[in-house]
Amino acid sequence: MQRAASNDAARCPSGASNRNGYFTGNSLCPPNPNRIADSLRAGDIVLNRTAHRVTRREREVRLGPTEFKLLAFFMENTGRVLSRQQLLDGVWGRDAFIDGRTVDVHVGRLRKALIRGADADPIRTVRGAGYALDDRFAKAE
Repeated sequence: MQRAASNDAARCPSGASNRNGYFTGNSLCPPNPNRIADSLRAGDIVLNRTAHRVTRREREVRLGPTEFKLLAFFMENTGRVLSRQQLLDGVWGRDAFIDGRTVDVHVGRLRKALIRGADADPIRTVRGAGYALDDRFAKAE
């Protein structure tokens, strides 16, 4: 079963998908630069994979390992609405037997860590569909 957005199919026309549901095709398909970058940026949020640090407006944000992976997955897919199942597969892996509501708990923890004072909420809830790191937020800064 293939689970990917149509724009992913255009980049990798062979139709093969990896364990996260993204089209990978064959070795001729270019890797997603966000999946291999050491540092990701979305708006005023910077995630450094090598140092395992997150900052927002130059302030360090303390995250647990799961929230760190969740934020990285959101930043790799900025603007794309991700279902609970896609988040479970991407963060915990397909072999994990975890309730979908666990995602809600970790998204809540991530929001709590990222929002201080008058900071905008970068995570958008799409009722009946899932969550997204809001691309409008990422472009605002």
